[in-house]
Amino acid sequence: MVTLVSFAAELLYEIFSYLPPSSLVSVCQTCRDLQRFAEPYLYESITWGFYTCYVKAVELCSSASRLERNAALPDIPAPLDIQPLWLDALKQQHLPGREIETFRSEVCKGNPGALMGLLLASLHNLQVLVTDYTMLCQSNLPQVVFKHAQVPETRSYRGSRLLKVKEVTIRNNLDSRIIKCRTNPQIASVFCLRSLERVTAILQRTNHIPWKKTGVASHAKLPTLHTLRLIDHLSSPRTIPELLANAPRLDRFEYFLVENTDELAADEKYECLHTNSWKAFSTALLAVAGSLKTLIISIDEAFTSDYPPETMDVDWMFGISARRGCIGSLQSLRCLTKLEIPMYILLGRDPHITKLRDVLPPSLRKLYLRDDHVYEVDLDNCEPERVIGLLRDYLLGHEHGNMAESPLLEKLRIKLRRGSWASDDDLWALMEMSEEAGVYCTVHLRKSSFLSTEDEVIDEIEELIIYDPFAANSESGAEETLIGDTGYPTRSFNEAARCFESSA
Repeated sequence: MVTLVSFAAELLYEIFSYLPPSSLVSVCQTCRDLQRFAEPYLYESITWGFYTCYVKAVELCSSASRLERNAALPDIPAPLDIQPLWLDALKQQHLPGREIETFRSEVCKGNPGALMGLLLASLHNLQVLVTDYTMLCQSNLPQVVFKHAQVPETRSYRGSRLLKVKEVTIRNNLDSRIIKCRTNPQIASVFCLRSLERVTAILQRTNHIPWKKTGVASHAKLPTLHTLRLIDHLSSPRTIPELLANAPRLDRFEYFLVENTDELAADEKYECLHTNSWKAFSTALLAVAGSLKTLIISIDEAFTSDYPPETMDVDWMFGISARRGCIGSLQSLRCLTKLEIPMYILLGRDPHITKLRDVLPPSLRKLYLRDDHVYEVDLDNCEPERVIGLLRDYLLGHEHGNMAESPLLEKLRIKLRRGSWASDDDLWALMEMSEEAGVYCTVHLRKSSFLSTEDEVIDEIEELIIYDPFAANSESGAEETLIGDTGYPTRSFNEAARCFESSA
């Protein structure tokens, strides 16, 4: 059988010279034997585009507003005739610091991260930046540009000040392996950009906001930020308070804590860290109490091996979460209208609260409780009887002698990883309670038993409409569900699992 690999080298070079860059990338990614034939033309395409668009054509630099990069390519050393062009572009930025020689070497080697940093310094009207996490792991040049772009004291810097950047997205392209990335890039440097409105980022260990070095710590650094989505890998305890304290207009905060228990098990320091960290988290939220409208909290106690491993120490697992505690009162968040939170973070592993009215703010309209981030051993602390009892007291307590006003809740959703929690009796109790309170109530059942990338149905959700106050007959249109013929209307749809994977 004749394959491309068996062709003469001259013929292969001729074939690849006609391929577009997207096809060259695919060849480099999928066929190691052909990679050496495709890379020169791919590199030529990239370097020529860089040279013509960002070095020679200044007018294009002024108009480019979006930069999207990924880490699909390895380092490709620059041809000798191209190196002076890149080095001249780097020199023109007048970047300060001792790392300039390192950056020169990285640029000559075709380091994708260094090239992205060089592009950042050239785009004066950039508004949107989308990049993979690994792109920022390959070089410190992007972080240096972020830091110096908006520091008035760095007068020697001649690159873009990035004054128009409104949105930054740092994508997770390493799945659960990302926590073992030892290069530890300072992703938090993106928060030096004062014009940000929307940020999706990953915070690694020891990340902190380098504001104290900028000399502008006396006033708000993120005056226009309104949407913040974070994947937190046990970052510095001061990171979240610093961010929230400097985002006075934040109205949507999605916080995803990843606890990789494979790594924590070997971390002696972790045995005494993060005590009552959820209480500290709720205290940090006070900084945005006057603006925050949506709060979504997720947690994945992820193993990179089995789900769960046979050798799992259940007591040690409980100890991790027990030390973190529960979130405590959110009543000071006077503008909060939507809260999505794992049950045990709100309620505590052992019952810490007796009334949801003492925790939830009176402004709340939508409450989503979920358990689909945790393992079966954790469900014992969120028994349906206790959860439903707390919800009944919260929604109907005013009708049973409680002097507090009726809550303004309009929508209640219970998100479950499996159907065993929601028995017929539980569903009936939810329906009675919701009907009496006039609250739209649904139960989401995830069809996957465990959150695994090998599970083809990980995104499938079965929704049971327990009570719909706007429907003429909330029990009509029943279908077969995971737990049998319940008599409740159902529908199936896809909802990405909030597990630590790049597809989440």
